Amino acid sequence: MSFTIGQPGRYVLAASEVTPASIVDVAVGRGIRGGVFVPIVLGLAGLFALVAGLVIGLVTAFRRRRARRRLLPAAGGGWHNGGSYGEGEAMGQVVPIPGAEKPAKIRSPFAPALLPFITFAIYLFFWWYFINREMADYGKAKGSGELGDSPGKSVLAITLGALIIVPAIISTINTFKRVQAAQRLAGQEQLNGWIGLILYLVISPAFYAYLQSGLNEVWRAEVGRIA
Repeated sequence: MSFTIGQPGRYVLAASEVTPASIVDVAVGRGIRGGVFVPIVLGLAGLFALVAGLVIGLVTAFRRRRARRRLLPAAGGGWHNGGSYGEGEAMGQVVPIPGAEKPAKIRSPFAPALLPFITFAIYLFFWWYFINREMADYGKAKGSGELGDSPGKSVLAITLGALIIVPAIISTINTFKRVQAAQRLAGQEQLNGWIGLILYLVISPAFYAYLQSGLNEVWRAEVGRIA
């Protein structure tokens, strides 16, 4: 665009249909040509997923490596459901809880972190029930009242209770403490509360992975005792 001023004097230059029209438009991506805003959002979402995946992977690898070292003396014995207990147990391995009708289960930490996204959170609710039920049974077997006694209430707190926020937060805190108590009863190092808080506030999927990885250590310890 060019123009020529033929006469001296004061002129006011104005523009119409400017895109974007204001800094607010730039901030929200309104009117930016070429659809720049959508790729930025998708890029940030991808970066978030990558960071969450890395955190989950590192935490899981570290905790499994430490648990395996503790189980090395028992790596050669014991059988259950047609498979051997020991160092190389697979994710999904069931672990009997003495005195309980139903067993516990060693789950992949990636399951509670990622599956809620593709099941519209349904998996999260079922997972929350099962881990609280397993801990309640484990508490009864150990003669401890620290591990809860009503998994149904725990699920109710994070579903309907989430509508008023407070019950969901309380259930999350209590479940985290139950995992710590279960680790203590199993003679395992407890989850770090500060790490749990940071993960919950910043990357909640990684928090659920951290929770499951801690519970897996309890069940691996029980595998070692059975072996």
